[in-house]
Amino acid sequence: MTLLKRSPIKTKTVFVLPILLLFINILMAQVKNPYAGTKTAFMHDDALSSDVFTGKAPTGDLNFTFETKKGAVPTLLMGSDDLLQVVCVRNESTDGSIKRTPYLLLLNPETMETIASFKLPAGRALNNIYGYLNENDELLLANGKTIYRIAHNQAENGWEFKIKEEFVLGSVAEDFEFVAITPDWKGNIWFASYDSQAGFLNPKTGKFSLISLSDRKDEIVANSISSSPAGIAIATTHSLYVLHLKSKQPKILWQADYDRGNRVKPGKLSWGTGSSPSFFGPKKGYEYLTILDSGTEGTHLNIYNSKNGKLIASELAFEGDVEQGSENSPIAFGNSVIIASTYGFEYPSSSIATDEVGELKNGVQRFDVNQNGKGAKSVWFNKNVRSTSVPKMGKDSKRIHFINEDENKQQAYAELDFETGNLVKKEIIELDPYSVLPNANQLTQEKKEAMLERIGNPFNAMQMAGLFDGEGTLFQGTKFGLLKISSENISKEDGKGNE
Repeated sequence: MTLLKRSPIKTKTVFVLPILLLFINILMAQVKNPYAGTKTAFMHDDALSSDVFTGKAPTGDLNFTFETKKGAVPTLLMGSDDLLQVVCVRNESTDGSIKRTPYLLLLNPETMETIASFKLPAGRALNNIYGYLNENDELLLANGKTIYRIAHNQAENGWEFKIKEEFVLGSVAEDFEFVAITPDWKGNIWFASYDSQAGFLNPKTGKFSLISLSDRKDEIVANSISSSPAGIAIATTHSLYVLHLKSKQPKILWQADYDRGNRVKPGKLSWGTGSSPSFFGPKKGYEYLTILDSGTEGTHLNIYNSKNGKLIASELAFEGDVEQGSENSPIAFGNSVIIASTYGFEYPSSSIATDEVGELKNGVQRFDVNQNGKGAKSVWFNKNVRSTSVPKMGKDSKRIHFINEDENKQQAYAELDFETGNLVKKEIIELDPYSVLPNANQLTQEKKEAMLERIGNPFNAMQMAGLFDGEGTLFQGTKFGLLKISSENISKEDGKGNE
């Protein structure tokens, strides 16, 4: 028997490397929620609401295609089968009045053709847009007092949606309405209601527990909620809360009031933060939690210790310009936070929160938490771009991706360099807006112009979140359908790059 001789250095390397890889995998597993889908299971990409995606982004010369869905598409999710599950909100005539009606659509990602459709019950602020995919690619949506678990499968006559389970919160108040749901790391489904109630549902037993966050009458929940091993983050129009389980009951771990300002600012949908809280951090991936406030004297980026709620940074954003603010969730990655202005953005009249409108202000800015975990500093501020979508960051591309609007309201796909903030890509969306109108070939030019005047630019992303599939394609919901932006080298057969 021959013994192989190894140097001490090599032996140490061989021994340490598996441990290091195991340690990295453990950290990654802590951030990846085991009760969520393996691809894009959340509007903001993950349970942390990081707005960070992995894999390829569109590169090189781009292909632009558009599919009319007769309504806005605020929610796009993708399961392991690569099919798109989207919520489309349509204005429909009912009893002589126009009402917004949400539909759940299953789409072929290659053609964007609708292969299954399911009408959803409408709720306050269409709160069922904040759903997620579980580990089985089933869609969890909440509406009114009910949480639905919806599966899709291929039947004899094609694809179909089927409600697999309904959880009804029967003992809550009459005016109780879900706004958002998210899973924790134990499989419970946490929720927040419009009137600032929160709690969790055990899907195995169907039992739920409820807690009131506040007795302030004007305190509501208007955005999505987030989760991490540190707890469940809920931002109301007054405060930021982190909840956790204690003695099998929901408890407030900590609460932090923030400056909500003196009014609903232009480009905002509620009086307070427009942020879905974002967990982030350079070590565990969730040691910090951040939102933007809506202060009268300027918008601040507030960053908290997610464990105890200690405010570690409150930095004036957008160089202290009081005519700035944001309705979008920040990108949060490693030690960095990227924010985009929505001040002045004019939402449709059916959803607008204020009559005070104007021009959408420019501005995308990056902040970094200081290495010692105390305070933060601005790294760059690009004043020459403005976003009409929720910006997303490519973990692999190291770029900030968004839909840009110029002073002529022209829409373009754009990218900023993560390190410098410089604009490194901008490609105009050169599609004929008349061609995407329903039955466009049957309309006169006069009727097409009148219809376009009524609905506005069909390619406007309406400050909604897009979905990057990681294979080089962006699916972006707009006010009238779905925009697909893909790399020219993506095969139509398999949807993957032929590099």
